[in-house]
Amino acid sequence: MSIGASLIFSGFRRVVATMWKMMDKDGPTIADTFYKELFSGGPDGRPALEPDMTKSALALHLAVKKLRSQPDVSFRRWVPFIHMGKY
Repeated sequence: MSIGASLIFSGFRRVVATMWKMMDKDGPTIADTFYKELFSGGPDGRPALEPDMTKSALALHLAVKKLRSQPDVSFRRWVPFIHMGKY
């Protein structure tokens, strides 16, 4: 059982994980884009004070999309990222 699945079974509603190891240089791209989306505010453009965890699946999608758009990023670099739980 993976760590992500263990977190789901222990009660977490949403988990972002990887299916196998990721490249260290991809971590900042994924994390920055992911958290930027979670803390994005409403239509007024001001950032939220707390993350909106209901947007975690969308945030991961946008983060992977940004990673994929970079030059010379192979399939093996962006495919391991997964979201589990409610979306």
